[in-house]
Formats: sequence, C-alpha cells, structure tokens
Amino acid sequence: MKLCIYIFVIAQFFTIAYANNSAELQQQFKTAYQSYKSSLNSNDLTHQKTAAKEAYELGRKLYGDTHINSAKLALNYVVTLHKLKEFKHSDELESFIAQIYKDTYGEESKELIDLYYSFSKSIGWNDNRKRKRYLSEALDIADEAEEKSPLLAAATRLSIGKEYINLGSKKGKVVLKALDYLSNKFPKNDTRVVEAKFWAGKYYLSFEKRNNAIEMLTSNLPIFDKIEGATHPLELATHAFLVQAYEGKRMPDEATKHTLAIGRMTPWDDSQEATPIYRVNPRYPLDMVRKGISGYVVFEFTITDIGTIDDIKTLEYEGKAFIKEGKLALEQWRYAPKFVDGKAVAAKKQTLRLDFTLG
Repeated sequence: MKLCIYIFVIAQFFTIAYANNSAELQQQFKTAYQSYKSSLNSNDLTHQKTAAKEAYELGRKLYGDTHINSAKLALNYVVTLHKLKEFKHSDELESFIAQIYKDTYGEESKELIDLYYSFSKSIGWNDNRKRKRYLSEALDIADEAEEKSPLLAAATRLSIGKEYINLGSKKGKVVLKALDYLSNKFPKNDTRVVEAKFWAGKYYLSFEKRNNAIEMLTSNLPIFDKIEGATHPLELATHAFLVQAYEGKRMPDEATKHTLAIGRMTPWDDSQEATPIYRVNPRYPLDMVRKGISGYVVFEFTITDIGTIDDIKTLEYEGKAFIKEGKLALEQWRYAPKFVDGKAVAAKKQTLRLDFTLG
C-alpha cells in the first residue's frame, strides 16, 4: 500500500514539474517572439537574426520538430538569413521547412507553392541560381496540380512568370499560358485578366516582339478608361511600355499619345529631375575606349510639350568626344510633358549628367 502511494506521489511530482517547465517555456517563447516582431521595425538585421533564431529555437522545443509552427518560425529566421546573404546557413533549414510543409499540406498544395515563392522573393537578386531553382520548384507543382486545380496553376504561372520576366528570362513565357486560361475563364475587366495581359505585354516587349506587346497592352486601355476616380495601378506603366514599343518601331506620333497620357496623370515637380520614359544609351567613342578614357557631359535642354527633347546645350564636360555621342542619344529620349492648368507646356532648363565609364 505504501509503495503504491509512493509511486503516485512521484508521478504527481513529475506532472507538476512538466507543467511548470511547459509554462516557463511558453513564457520564454512569448517573450522571444515579441522581441522578434519588435525587431522588424528597425533596420538592424543582426538583431533581427538573433531574435528570429531565439524565437525559432524556443518554438521548436515548444511545438516539436514536425509541427507547422516550428516550420513557420524557421521561415522567419531563413528570411533574415537571406537578407544578410548567409545562404550557406539557410540551406539545411530550407529543406527542413519544405519537408514539414509537404507533410502538413501535401506536395501539390498552394501552401508549398507559396513557400517556394517566399524563398525566391527573400533571396532576391543576391543568388539568382538559387532563386531560379525555387521558382522552378513552384512551377513544377503548378504543372502537377493543373488537372485538379487549374486556377491555382494559372495563378502560379502568372506570379512566377512575373519573376522570370524581371530576371530577363524567356521562362517568363509561362504568363502566356496563364493568360490563355484566365481570359477564357473570366471577363476582360477581371483584375487577373488585366494583370496577365499587362505582363504578357511586358514579356513581349522584353524580347522586342513589339507588335505583340502593343496588342496586349492596348487591350487594357478601354478598361482603364472606364474606371472613375483613381488611376488603375497598371495604367501609368502600360502607357510607359507603349511609348517604348512605339519608339522601338519608330512611330513617334503614336508614342506621343502615351507621353501625353502620362503627363496628364502625373503631377510635375520642378524641384526634381524629370525621369525619361524612353531612353537610348549613348555610344562609347571607340577612340576613347582604345585610350581607356572615362568622362562625362552635363547637358541643359528643353522638354517640349509632346515630351521630345529640344534646345540641347553643353554646360560642362570631361572628354570632348563624349559630347557628340551624348547629344545624339539624348535627342531620342522621351519624357512625359509638363502640364499646367490641363495644358501641355514646354519645360525649359532641364539638366542631365551622362557618365561614360569603362567597366
């Protein structure tokens, strides 16, 4: 009888101890996680890394190695490592996170696609090889899931295609496949269709298929025109890409329609240097290349009421040979013209410095 009581007391002691330890761990984790969240408001990446790591390690003890919460805490830590370009330290954790996502959500899940997309976004331009690998992983899942989830597949192709286009990769062509599905499924004014057409236009423009780009981009203009009030988020960029497409086809009159459209929508700021919509890089004089000479030219010019360049003057230079090439390039640039009281006017005394440097 005494033995039974003794065993019960011991068991009770361990239960109380475990409860106390669990409560203590929960409090430690809560404090660490709050510290991590607070660290996001600062630019101190080293502090973010320390806070994210502590929250992840305590969370893993609290939830266990296979819990999705442990994976999400690890993801916070990995994103910070990516910001710090510490990719060697993140590789093992990325595999750990991906496996938990597969076990929890499935190998053809939206959550797994989102995870790979998150990896690629946080890696950014720091490691394009690794970034492309995760984009490819997400696309593979979309292909496998297409029969069961065609909308998920199309949405993934659109998202991933945008990343490839920004990378200058021909794999951005997947946006065309996304557009094919979305345009057959939804009306023209659906935000997904509008976005897909915009990125299809940008894809075509990237590879100088200007007629295709113009067709895609102009198809959205009637939809933008029907919107009352605020400008559509893609409208300005659409007009800018159309300027590039028409100038590339040497159709300046058509380009002007879009420089004027941008000018009407964009407030002019005399305190800031105007940003060109279309530019041609100047040729580097061969003689200066042979001699290994760098230099620069500062020009003053007028932006006309249709966004072309006029009255170019040289204010300063280093290397006289750069003046001619700089001027020849600048003459081809296009800007959004200045509007005053609803009317386009010339903007005089604009200045620009063109630098000529050898890599």
